[in-house]
Amino acid sequence: IAVVSPKGGNGKSTVSASLAVAIARHQSTFLIDLDIHFGDVEYALRFQPAYRLNDAVNRLAANPHAELTPLLTSHPTGVDALCAPNSPIDADRLSTQEVFTVVDNLIAIGRPVILDTASGIGDFSLGALDRATHILLVSGTDVPSVQAGRKLLETMKQLEMSMDRVQLVV
Repeated sequence: IAVVSPKGGNGKSTVSASLAVAIARHQSTFLIDLDIHFGDVEYALRFQPAYRLNDAVNRLAANPHAELTPLLTSHPTGVDALCAPNSPIDADRLSTQEVFTVVDNLIAIGRPVILDTASGIGDFSLGALDRATHILLVSGTDVPSVQAGRKLLETMKQLEMSMDRVQLVV
């Protein structure tokens, strides 16, 4: 499930964390923070991760068959989270391909995966949209948020993405 919003401040990370916790009541769930520069999943879940997304990228670079789940931070609710890098400098060293190799490895495990994306329509958000079977478009009721949501939907149509995967969260 990709949680997206073209405009910041609409509650994307709160929705992502809450959704992950709700799903984890039935099945262990992965939550991956793809807002690689300024992710805040760790604050939403109120924990301090020992390892982060850049650590997972580095582990796979060293050994493409490495197990990634030990790098995730376990939350008491059953959510295993992979948080964004600690600094934007570390984030700048990550390529989209490297990050999605990590994401694809976790998707292949077969547990539900929630992808918390950055605001806007960047490469990481588009990669999340491509992989998602469900998309939650988070929007406020203010005019700029609604207009930005409309632009995102139009962009998705132009990219020939399936609109029947999209649900609106206001």
